[in-house]
Amino acid sequence: MYQHIKLTEAQAQQVHGKELYPGWCFSLMKDVNEEYFLDPYQVEQCTNAEFDWLKELPLSEYIPYEAEAQLQGSGSVNF
Repeated sequence: MYQHIKLTEAQAQQVHGKELYPGWCFSLMKDVNEEYFLDPYQVEQCTNAEFDWLKELPLSEYIPYEAEAQLQGSGSVNF
């Protein structure tokens, strides 16, 4: 599957709506387990020193809702 940066709910609240660099905010995602994730590309591009701690977090498996539907063989997947 995909490798993204997993956040706790408290960490997600810290970054939600905050700028990773001027004019661009973090975009959080939830996986099929309702856990919060960030795309590692966003963290790599972050120039806001307030969020340097994100660069230390490990990658974890991210399973999007669409992938879960494919694994179960139910429904169609829209791209």
